[in-house]
Amino acid sequence: MDDDGTVDLEEFKLAITPKSSEFKGAGQASSASLSVEQRRVFEQAQMETLAALFDAIISSDAEIEEKREQLQLDGESLFDVIDTYKMGYLSTHALG
Repeated sequence: MDDDGTVDLEEFKLAITPKSSEFKGAGQASSASLSVEQRRVFEQAQMETLAALFDAIISSDAEIEEKREQLQLDGESLFDVIDTYKMGYLSTHALG
C-alpha cells in the first residue's frame, strides 16, 4: 500500500479488514443485520482487495526473479566476497 514493494503485517491486515464498521462483522453473528445484497457487495470488495494484494505479491516475486536472472547473482559467491574473514556469517561491521 505504501509502494515500497513489500507487504508487511499491518498492510496485510488493512487489506483484509473491512473499511466500514457496518461490514466489520460480516460472516459473523453481527452480520445478521446485513441484507443479502450488502453481504455480496462486501464479499466482492473483499475479494477484489485480496486479489490485488496477491497480484502484488506474485508480481513482486516475478520481478525479483527477473532481476536475479538479469544480474546472474550467485548468492554463495556474493556471500563469500562479503565474508572477507571467512567467518561463515555476516555482521553489520562487514557490511559497513
